Amino acid sequence: TIPEKEGWVNRAKLLGFTGRSRRDQMNLAKLFEIKDYPCPAGGCLLTDPEFCARLKDLIKYDSLSVSKIIILRVGRHFRIDKNAKLIVGRDEHENDRLVAMEKEGDIIIDMTDCPGPTAILRGETSEANIMLATQITARYADSNGKELTALLKTKGELLKTLNIKPLDKDKVKEYVISKEG
Repeated sequence: TIPEKEGWVNRAKLLGFTGRSRRDQMNLAKLFEIKDYPCPAGGCLLTDPEFCARLKDLIKYDSLSVSKIIILRVGRHFRIDKNAKLIVGRDEHENDRLVAMEKEGDIIIDMTDCPGPTAILRGETSEANIMLATQITARYADSNGKELTALLKTKGELLKTLNIKPLDKDKVKEYVISKEG
């Protein structure tokens, strides 16, 4: 930075705060007995490596819009192919949020046999993409690897039912949008 180049700031003397957690700042305030300070916020999402990976994927394969950026904060994200993306809820709250974010052309995937995620397949909904998206979604259900029944819906209407085996854990990793990928 300019302040470093000009010698105004020595980075070695700064504290190494990184990421979105504010625990370190709160501990520092406690150490100096500072009790009246603004409520720590989560920080900028651009400091979150997972969010950044999802944003880069969005920029690479799609166009930016507020609704597309908002959904980046929900669930696990998978790139099925260059024209299709899958978002899998991690808990009941995220499952509900995903259903509320459904857009025209999306396919909602739910498992019926056991507790598990709800997912949205967005983009190209070919049979191959539907099959892969359903297998990935099944991977996160509490099925112990057993075959499951998946309901595929759009705008609340049942499209079809599929019997599906979860995709192997190592195979799922090939599709995850993450900072490592």
